[in-house]
Amino acid sequence: VMSSELAAEGSVWGGNLRMSLFQENIRDSLYSFTDYSNTTRNQNVDKVRARGVETAYQAQNVLRGLDLGGSITYVHSRVLENHLNPSSEGKHMIRLPDWRATVFASYHFDDRWTGFFGVKYSGTQYNNPDNSDTSPDTYGGNSKFLTVDAKLSYRVAKQVSGAIGIDNLTNE
Repeated sequence: VMSSELAAEGSVWGGNLRMSLFQENIRDSLYSFTDYSNTTRNQNVDKVRARGVETAYQAQNVLRGLDLGGSITYVHSRVLENHLNPSSEGKHMIRLPDWRATVFASYHFDDRWTGFFGVKYSGTQYNNPDNSDTSPDTYGGNSKFLTVDAKLSYRVAKQVSGAIGIDNLTNE
């Protein structure tokens, strides 16, 4: 793996903002996938590349007790060489979404109670090396999704807390 990143980070809007460009070149990548006959297979892929851009922001105590954060990432991934499966060349890498985003907020009601609310998005991704997925929203398929999560926590003592939450409130 040859990875590179160019990043800039600084204080802005009362928080920390980071922007980065990245690239990974991977030789002899290992794919594990289930084909149409429901057989799990492992396959070496000669050369893959992922390039992208990410922006992330985090701020504490934006308003009294309110912390905010989030990130958005775009990844352009491609199989560059694959002599075992030439039909996958030029296609997206498997299970690597093109877009990802998160937004979250936590509110500290007092020194013991904290509420959390978050939203996550994952864009188009493929499960088949040749990107021939025809039913992304079914069992075995990879689909876009948007989830909403909520949690409430209570700190009992300095190192003891309990929480209750619901992941994927919208059942997506």
